[in-house]
Amino acid sequence: MRNKLGLCLILGLVINTLMFSGLAQAVTFSRFNLRLNSIGVSVDSGNIKNQRMFVSLGKGFSTAKPFNPVLKYDNAGSHIFECGGIKLKSGATCHFKPVKYGNSSQVIRLFNGKTLVNTYTLVFTNLPLVEVTTTAPIVNTSKVSGTIRLMSGEFNQDTGKLPMGIEIQNQTTQVFNKKSFGLQLGTTNKTNKVKLLNMQADDEWILDASYADTSFARNNISMDIFNEIRPNKDKNRPKGKNAIKGHLAEAIVNGKYAGVYILNQHVGRTLLGLNALKGSVIYQANFDQWQTDIFFPYKKGDIEFNFSQTYPKTKADFTPLKSLIDFVAKSDEFNFTDNIGRRIDLASVADWYLLIKATQASDNSSKNFFLAKNAGGKFFIVPWYHNASFGLFWDGKPESASTFFASTNNNLINRLLRYPDTNFRKLLKVRWAVLKKTVFTRDKLRARFGQYHAQLARGGALSRNKSKWPQPGTAGDNKGISNPKLSTTTYIDNFLKVRLPAMNNYINSL
Repeated sequence: MRNKLGLCLILGLVINTLMFSGLAQAVTFSRFNLRLNSIGVSVDSGNIKNQRMFVSLGKGFSTAKPFNPVLKYDNAGSHIFECGGIKLKSGATCHFKPVKYGNSSQVIRLFNGKTLVNTYTLVFTNLPLVEVTTTAPIVNTSKVSGTIRLMSGEFNQDTGKLPMGIEIQNQTTQVFNKKSFGLQLGTTNKTNKVKLLNMQADDEWILDASYADTSFARNNISMDIFNEIRPNKDKNRPKGKNAIKGHLAEAIVNGKYAGVYILNQHVGRTLLGLNALKGSVIYQANFDQWQTDIFFPYKKGDIEFNFSQTYPKTKADFTPLKSLIDFVAKSDEFNFTDNIGRRIDLASVADWYLLIKATQASDNSSKNFFLAKNAGGKFFIVPWYHNASFGLFWDGKPESASTFFASTNNNLINRLLRYPDTNFRKLLKVRWAVLKKTVFTRDKLRARFGQYHAQLARGGALSRNKSKWPQPGTAGDNKGISNPKLSTTTYIDNFLKVRLPAMNNYINSL
């Protein structure tokens, strides 16, 4: 009985390893820590007969050119790698045929002595690689432990394996086949801030699946625009930003190719540059039960249910937020007009409002944004999760360009527009007069989408993602979602043809 029990335990351990680390061969490969010019590679073991080795190239490989990296690997024992038909010891130069982004015609072989162990088809990508390995299935209730490794030839970065916790992200998109993930670098005892690519060092990051938005650009473009039109000028948070930055990447999760993801920054104290002092707070508008109404009178428990405090990560204190909402909901006209600008940065509200209206982010006026405040300062708005924009509804279905601009679900906007003495209408008009000629033109917006599309197409990542996640979904909660037609140049341009002139008419009519 004892021997049988021991055998069961061993089998269970083997099964667990196979489930969460890909195939047994992937576990063997990981011990070698193979690098090309000091940048690691990542292996997709999803197809045992055709294992792929992903290589993140640096800049300049849009056309074929020589690539002769130094090949290094660890823990070899009797194993040796063959590159370009020649078996190489660690530290030797590997001579490939000329390569370019998307090339997959060359191989690296692994031998154990004279015995061929495996042949890996090389995939040369222009995007960073994100490799995630976990000790258990990733769930949405609590983070599971594991490691993450970021490898980028363009940014010459290989983080090595970093300990982290990971969970499924985003409530409304959890029904999609392809999941988004929230990450925290470090252990349960100590977090670890790391600079990834050209983004600020932080310990919290997001891997956005962008399953519904096959352009992988809508959210990035909105955040890029907001960072451009709202550069931080607050001397009390000199290193802060006003929106996140994101990078396209290809992900391999537990030994299997997971498609294209967007590595996003997390909205926290580090990103916004808030002082670590009492009074610095960040609240996320989640909206659940208010039926899209916000800044209106509320009943007990509504605030706590519809907002979450993301900073500080101590016991939640909604007093500052309740004070703002109470003021908006209950102050008389004269008090509101005279003092609203002392409580919230109206310039940030105006730019945020113009962004969500111009892009028709219809799911964002009462949720999907942050209210942040530096100690001793006033609130300002930080945009968030604009995947449902530019003609895409939150559930991934098409949303035709509208000429309707009601804002009745947001009482802050209602009151700012209702009372002329707040000067909010004038602020919107002045800002829009500039923005409609700069960031919100059809040509410039089309160019932004084109740039992200080019990144995806250049190295074949778009087609690899499509093979992994066939589009559009055909059944259940995924039916009709992830439709590539909603990300074409024609679809986006047709949306802009209607929405931008309507936006201009709306602002002029205020």
